[in-house]
Amino acid sequence: MTIQGSGPNGGRTGFNFSAMLQGLLAGLCAWWGVTAGNAGACPFCAAPATTYSEQLETAEAVVFVEWQACSSPDPATFAAGQTIYRIKSVYRPGASTVRPGDLVTLDYYQSGQAGETFWMLGTTVEGKCQWALPVLMSQACWDYAIQAPLRSVKTSERLRYYLKSLEHPDVEIAIDAYGEFAGAPYSQLVEISSAFNRADLLKWLSDPITPPTRRGLYGLMLGLCGSQEDAAYLEAIVLEQPEETRFGIDGMLAGYVLLTGEQGLQRIAEKKLSDRQTPTSEAYAVMQMLRFLWEYAPERVPRAQLIQAMRVLVDRPELASLAILDLARWKDWELTAMLTQRYGTESFSERDVKQAVIRFVMLASEEQASPEGIVPTGGQISIARECLQTLRAKDPATVKYVERHTFD
Repeated sequence: MTIQGSGPNGGRTGFNFSAMLQGLLAGLCAWWGVTAGNAGACPFCAAPATTYSEQLETAEAVVFVEWQACSSPDPATFAAGQTIYRIKSVYRPGASTVRPGDLVTLDYYQSGQAGETFWMLGTTVEGKCQWALPVLMSQACWDYAIQAPLRSVKTSERLRYYLKSLEHPDVEIAIDAYGEFAGAPYSQLVEISSAFNRADLLKWLSDPITPPTRRGLYGLMLGLCGSQEDAAYLEAIVLEQPEETRFGIDGMLAGYVLLTGEQGLQRIAEKKLSDRQTPTSEAYAVMQMLRFLWEYAPERVPRAQLIQAMRVLVDRPELASLAILDLARWKDWELTAMLTQRYGTESFSERDVKQAVIRFVMLASEEQASPEGIVPTGGQISIARECLQTLRAKDPATVKYVERHTFD
């Protein structure tokens, strides 16, 4: 049976994970509480935009095909050319009537070789199946994708399936499995941490061919299942002071402190925060780690210690505005007077730092007094309101600007 396909619809339902590998290596994943992102997902992971399971959930038709032949475009007639595929497997037919063995002809040109396999995803348009561009896929990858638990299954159970494929020899499978972990809530990682293999994690962390962006996830996972011996291994790495940016070091820092608690954070503060020669990328990684501990693992380190460590970053001009806004979120109002006094001085002269200081003071002045926690006393609120008046008189234009915009 031969079926004439409707051809690509200008969009692309399929997704080639190899094509996005470079994107995965491009940078650190910003903390989800500060910038937009996948709320609740792994804080140290740059995930693929779309995993196979997400595509399978939304695709109306899913088939596995083998390239057969193609005809080249004809510039004289403006013909787009054609490509013929043979259906090998049907996961979901949708509005199509394809069966294994059928030939599907699409009105576009794709060169290939006999035996090359692809998956094709389709949508229903006016009662007919409209196929997206086929995406190269191995048989092993197809089996992996269609055998995965449905997304309706509890995340922790789904992650057990992907755990065994994190460093699969098929790079597409490995990237996708990593993407499932990167998009999972931290609480689900904790729930299945007993299934983590310490030996595998150590092997992946020490292997120079492991993609750098995965090191953050693996370091965090080791922190959830490791031993004091593993803590010593991580310490030797995280306390280094390299000149180059190290992707994934934030997750490894978090894993180290999960294993060592207060003493580990003190070591980091002494070695990296107290040293003004610490590269900005390393200091920022420590900031990411502090945010993570505050939000998701406050039981490992007293919050007062986290606040003290974040305060040190206020003295780094390139990170001062971020640290000030973090301390505002943490309601560290004792800094109000000091920040106001330093407003406009050499280290607090940049526009973003000034705006952060004003926002800090505004939030402090709006707080309600409480005898519990670290929210301000009545005296602190009075100081904040006085400081705000001082800033209004000193720099009314910037105060008005901050009042009209959101910085947290």
